[in-house]
Amino acid sequence: EIIEIGNAEIVQFNIFNRWGNVVYQNDNPASGWDGKEDGKDLPSDVYVYAITVKYPNGETNTDSSDVTLIR
Repeated sequence: EIIEIGNAEIVQFNIFNRWGNVVYQNDNPASGWDGKEDGKDLPSDVYVYAITVKYPNGETNTDSSDVTLIR
């Protein structure tokens, strides 16, 4: 789950598998990823997330990193 700090607005949050396929997509920070895709548990693996935020001045920024899913 994404924790918002300040006035930045989350406009997109995606998680990708190691082949670059989107396994999770959300623009609602109140709802987090549960490690599933289409209701099915994804395997333990390293996934990449990308988050795009919009600041009050209109600028946007996209950052990415990895997250390890352990079952």
